[in-house]
Amino acid sequence: MSEIILPSLITGGLALIGVIITNIVASSNNRKKQAQENAKVICDIQKENAKVINDIKLEITSYHASTDEKIKELTREVREHNNFAQRMPVVEQKLDTVEQKVNYFHNV
Repeated sequence: MSEIILPSLITGGLALIGVIITNIVASSNNRKKQAQENAKVICDIQKENAKVINDIKLEITSYHASTDEKIKELTREVREHNNFAQRMPVVEQKLDTVEQKVNYFHNV
């Protein structure tokens, strides 16, 4: 009986060692494969982020150009208003002069 048990134990032990080694190698391969997949996902995310950042930059540039144009238009309107405000006292003075002359001729 011991002639059957010893070879069976040896065979079972070697089979167990083989299974353990196979599991270790498979686990190592799975980790490498998972690491490669993770690296690919990270790369894809970085590419997508770069696209989003470029889109945001374009949008900001567009808004900036629009804002610059609005500022130029407002500056032009303010200058036009200031010019009008500077001329009004002159017009009022001339109007007073005309009124005085009309009153003078009216009273004569």
